[in-house]
Amino acid sequence: MKAFHMLAAAAGTFIMGISALAAQEMTIEGAKVLLSTVPGVSDCTAPQAAPVIPDGSTVTEQGIKDAIGAFQTYMADSESYRICLDAVASDAGDSLTDQQNQAVTMVYDDNAAGVEALGADMNAQIRAYNAANPE
Repeated sequence: MKAFHMLAAAAGTFIMGISALAAQEMTIEGAKVLLSTVPGVSDCTAPQAAPVIPDGSTVTEQGIKDAIGAFQTYMADSESYRICLDAVASDAGDSLTDQQNQAVTMVYDDNAAGVEALGADMNAQIRAYNAANPE
């Protein structure tokens, strides 16, 4: 009987350890699924897919202008989305679980990092365009 209690305690500790590990290693895909359980988040409109940034050394003038416009729209849509996520989390206050809070933070941070990376690529391609098309 004593061995059974020790085994049950070890199994419980193992399961709690796995749960903690799962919470620490939430993927962005998992965070997006969990985000859907946050009250009010359905009011937040995620931006459309990130625009394709053309090769600045070969793109036409109109092509680079279109890319800049698409990036600016994506950047504005992303900012609106993050503002909405922030407002939803603030409005929910303490009613969100730790996992829901983590999901909101992960999705917010992932979007901000994506915009930053895309902006860096856009700037690099504008520089390449300018180098390939001196006035």
